[in-house]
Amino acid sequence: MSKELCNPNNIVVIENFMDLEDVKIIDALCRKSLEDPDFPEWWYNKFPGEDYVSYAKGEYKKKCEQFTQNYHHDKHPLLKKYMDKVAALITYEVGRKVVPMFTFNRHQTLCTGLCPGHTDSESMSSNGIDYMPEYSPNHIYEPAIIEFSANIYINNDYDGGQLCFPDYDIEIQHTPGQLVWFPGNVHFVHAVNKITSGNRWNLLTHLARPKLIEMHSMLHNLWHVMTPEQKSLFPESWNAGENPRGITENNLEYLYPDLKKID
Repeated sequence: MSKELCNPNNIVVIENFMDLEDVKIIDALCRKSLEDPDFPEWWYNKFPGEDYVSYAKGEYKKKCEQFTQNYHHDKHPLLKKYMDKVAALITYEVGRKVVPMFTFNRHQTLCTGLCPGHTDSESMSSNGIDYMPEYSPNHIYEPAIIEFSANIYINNDYDGGQLCFPDYDIEIQHTPGQLVWFPGNVHFVHAVNKITSGNRWNLLTHLARPKLIEMHSMLHNLWHVMTPEQKSLFPESWNAGENPRGITENNLEYLYPDLKKID
C-alpha cells in the first residue's frame, strides 16, 4: 500500500477525554462484570442505538426498534453521556454529521488476548479494495457503512495491549480516560498487541453518516420484496443472516504477514 495514501494525522488521541471520576465508575463496573457472571448487563450490545434508528426507514427501522426493545435495558447513563460527546466532537472535526451506530459497548481483552490486524469497514485483497466486504441487506448491524471508530480506554493496570497501526509504525500506550478515534477504511489497518498480564477494558463504538444509514435501510427494504429471480442477480453474500461475521481481514495477511505475530 502506498504510504502517500495514508495520513497518520487521522488517528486522533485525546488524553483525559473521560473525567477521572467517571473512569472510576466504569472501571468498577467492568471489574464487577468480570468477577460476577450474574452481574446485571449495563452496557449496550452491538445493535442499533436510538440515534441510528432515528435515520432508519420503513421495515428496517421496525426491525432495528425490535432489537432496541430487546437489548437496551438499564444501560448506564455515562455511556450515553460520552457517546454524545464523541459524536459531537467527530462531527465537528470532520465537517459532516455522523451518528453512533450503537451506544458504547464494553470491550474487554483478557490476559493473553490480542486482536489481529483488521480494518473496520473496507477490505483489501490481491484483487484490490473491496468497499463493501461481506455486505448483506439482511444485516442489522452493517460494518460496510462504518466511517469512524472510537474507543475510550478505562484502565492501565495491564501489560501489552497497545493499539498498533502498521502503515504508520504507530503504537499507542493507553491511559485511563483516553479517547482514540480514526477512519474505518482500508488505510487504517490496526491490531491490538497481546496482553501479557492483567485485563484491558475499553468502550467501543462505530459511527456513520445518516445518508449511509438511509441507503442501507432502502436496500434492506427492497431486498425483502424481491423475487428469488431478482435476488439471483446479486452476490450470494446478500443472503447472509442478520448479524455479519465482521471484518477480520484474513485476506490482509499477504500484505501484513507479521500482524498476527504481534505480542
